[in-house]
Amino acid sequence: MTLLILIIVVVVLLVIVAAAVLPKLKASNTGEPAVEEGVGVADVGLYVRRPYLLTPAEYSYYKVLHQALPADRIVLVKVRLADLFDVKDGLERGPRQTALNRITRKHLDFIICDRATCVPVLAIELDDASHGRADRQTRDLFVDGLCRASGLPLVRQPARRGYTMDEVRAALAAGPAGTPPAAAGA
Repeated sequence: MTLLILIIVVVVLLVIVAAAVLPKLKASNTGEPAVEEGVGVADVGLYVRRPYLLTPAEYSYYKVLHQALPADRIVLVKVRLADLFDVKDGLERGPRQTALNRITRKHLDFIICDRATCVPVLAIELDDASHGRADRQTRDLFVDGLCRASGLPLVRQPARRGYTMDEVRAALAAGPAGTPPAAAGA
């Protein structure tokens, strides 16, 4: 009798394991990703890979910036504000989420870091024609204030097709001096 119960338990366990593993094996054989139903996985068919990471102006600046940096510095590209800044502790859930939302979808074009520690020492933004729009000026004032309040120097450069080593080095040497973008038009 106990042998019969043991056989039934083993068969039930095998059926449960097969039910869990079979869909994943089937998906891997068809080239489709294994997706669990009901877990809110986005339809990956909605997305396409971008052909480039940087715009032509950003890439042009990056190449010169990379050469202009001293050996103890590295450059990171398109770093989210949420990767550089945290929302302070002590906020209630709603205000905390609002503050977090303000930094999760914004990035800085270039971050210069100490090579040994990867600590950010300078932020660089390339300002193209879109920075003349009112919504961009509001965003720029927020980013300027955030960098200033945190002690991260921010350099703004006009976006162009090409840059020289001398002008990039001059911008790095000058640091964040200059007028904020919204104040420049005033």
